[in-house]
Amino acid sequence: MRIRSGPVTLALFAICLTLLPFAHAVSATNFATDKSSYNPGDSGKAMISFTNDRNVLINVTSVTLSFNYFYQDGRIYSQVFTTSAVNMNVTSGAISQPVTVQFSLPSTIATGYITPTITVYFNTLNGGTWQGPQHDNTDAPTPLLIASASTQTELYGLVAATIFFAVLAIYFATRYESTKSLANRPKTSQ
Repeated sequence: MRIRSGPVTLALFAICLTLLPFAHAVSATNFATDKSSYNPGDSGKAMISFTNDRNVLINVTSVTLSFNYFYQDGRIYSQVFTTSAVNMNVTSGAISQPVTVQFSLPSTIATGYITPTITVYFNTLNGGTWQGPQHDNTDAPTPLLIASASTQTELYGLVAATIFFAVLAIYFATRYESTKSLANRPKTSQ
């Protein structure tokens, strides 16, 4: 029994091609925010850097940050924030300088984690001429935490009560020890 190597080789080659990662995108590499968590109604800044895997020079023109979140009453809402007129060249395989996108959250947003979608708009220098506009979407590498202002207030109250009771316990322990040491002193007669 003889197996023909042509179709088998072709099939193995096709399987290998599907397993190789294709890196023809401009993706968000670094995503940092000015705070570790936000309360409903807060404003913030996201600093985003991109990796150019296009194998050509690109010119970033704008960056958009999209939030999909829920209101406290359960309604779904989308909000988009854009930094335009960026004009930043990024060579192939390089990471861009950070681009800052400012955002503000509604005061009725539900608490929890949200993962923003980042869209980078760019032109490519292909064959000596600029071609574009093009864009790539990627999810932020880390989600944002929307914390409840009332939860933080309760936490501050718990910390304050703990400190109060600790100080009160130290006061009474000191007072007890001083009273006990006065009672144990020998009485002197004059």
